[in-house]
Amino acid sequence: MPPVTSSLVGPAAAAAAGATVRFDLVDAAGRPLEQGWLAAADQTIIGAAEVTADAAGAYTITVPPNVDISPSGTRWRRRIFPTDGGRAITALLDVPSGAGPYPEDDIVVDAIPAPGAATGGRGLLASWKLSGTDNVPISTASTTPVTIAGLGGTFTATDRPVWVHLGLSWVYVDAVNKTGIFNVRVDGTISESRTVEAHATGSRLHVDLWAPQTNLAAGDHTVDVQWAAGAAGTTLSFYPLSIFGTQTPSYCEVIEW
Repeated sequence: MPPVTSSLVGPAAAAAAGATVRFDLVDAAGRPLEQGWLAAADQTIIGAAEVTADAAGAYTITVPPNVDISPSGTRWRRRIFPTDGGRAITALLDVPSGAGPYPEDDIVVDAIPAPGAATGGRGLLASWKLSGTDNVPISTASTTPVTIAGLGGTFTATDRPVWVHLGLSWVYVDAVNKTGIFNVRVDGTISESRTVEAHATGSRLHVDLWAPQTNLAAGDHTVDVQWAAGAAGTTLSFYPLSIFGTQTPSYCEVIEW
């Protein structure tokens, strides 16, 4: 499998050390795929690959070339989660089948199209943003998943597939190597989960989940978000509104395609 590489820097050319780089499989329009297949190896691709940029801001990640993956037309969605708590930075990559390594700027393809206003049944169906007090986090120490009030509700689906998208910034746990869990549920069933882990005290983590729904019946459905501490004695927190004057709202949205 060929390696993909890049060096991440900020506007002043300072190395973006510690940024998280996450690769997952999508179709040509950027819609998440639950799975793909490598027929030659009789393997099924699930989940995501994730690495952390080193002290120089460099990362290397190895993934299968897209031409070898079924269904045809797949892309690797590359998302960078900066350490400053900003939103994920996304690009689509078409990884060749050669030996590599391939700098990501050499293999980037069209960006994911932004969902516009709902037209002819397509677009944003519903969205929810948390209210709160600037710079004041909310927390849980429960090891049993509990619902985050205000992040979810009812939406009406047609016969088209939808994505449920959860975006949280400035997530953190109270000590190094402790974990927390976030679940996106549709009609009371977990559709997608994300585990966060602090690699250093005070680590600012991110949750950016896309949960595709391809078999929903037309009509009303519900979505909610749960969270839980990974173990007894752990406190999981995030800022629901913003932090230090920088607007970083926490939100959940349903998009029809």
